[in-house]
Amino acid sequence: MNNQPIETHPSQITIRPFKITDVDDFILWAGDDQVTRNLMWETITSREEALAYIQDVCIPHPWRRSICIDDRSIGFVSIFRESGDDRHRAYLGYAVSREYWNRGVATGAVKLAVNQVFKNYPDLVRLQAYVDVENQASQRVLGKSGFVKEGLLRKYSNVKGQIKDVGLNGEFSATYKAPTEPVLNFREWNGNCKDMRKKHRRQYLCKFHNTPCLVRKNKGADLEHRIQHVRVTNVH
Repeated sequence: MNNQPIETHPSQITIRPFKITDVDDFILWAGDDQVTRNLMWETITSREEALAYIQDVCIPHPWRRSICIDDRSIGFVSIFRESGDDRHRAYLGYAVSREYWNRGVATGAVKLAVNQVFKNYPDLVRLQAYVDVENQASQRVLGKSGFVKEGLLRKYSNVKGQIKDVGLNGEFSATYKAPTEPVLNFREWNGNCKDMRKKHRRQYLCKFHNTPCLVRKNKGADLEHRIQHVRVTNVH
């Protein structure tokens, strides 16, 4: 017998602002500890609490949308935008009812959100998302939605009293122009620099971390996460 979940067609998935009338559907998933375990907010425990949360948090939020199937709320997706000089950057968060796990709903909703938010904010360049390294399902959602894993932040996030390692994932606006410098992957670079000496080490700019990375001849951390580097300068 095939017990695999039935994939939800993308045309069935919509996102829209929250409404007060979402309260009964909202509590079905927001009241589930399995859904909220990776969220910063606590599990909703009553209809009154759900109603207050929708009124005080969801509706006033600058960019929080209800993920819907047949206009029924089955999750949320939010964009938290930075301010001031960092307004080019925003953070993505989302959750989906357990009933719709492994059915393509989260991926469909994230894709819709990414398209909408870049249209809503033309000056937004970068979206990023932090994901618990143990949450493989969410990592797959981001990968299928166009995000690229950029690095690992150890002991970075405190979720309900637990300090966790998280992966940093990013996606750019279609209007963003990537650097035009030649890109070499680690294997090509290492093969061209067999005679490595300390004084000849080269510093590379990791295009995912956007910080200088000193690539070593041994296996190293850079090979571990399979990133490509753009050479910026020699280090003597």
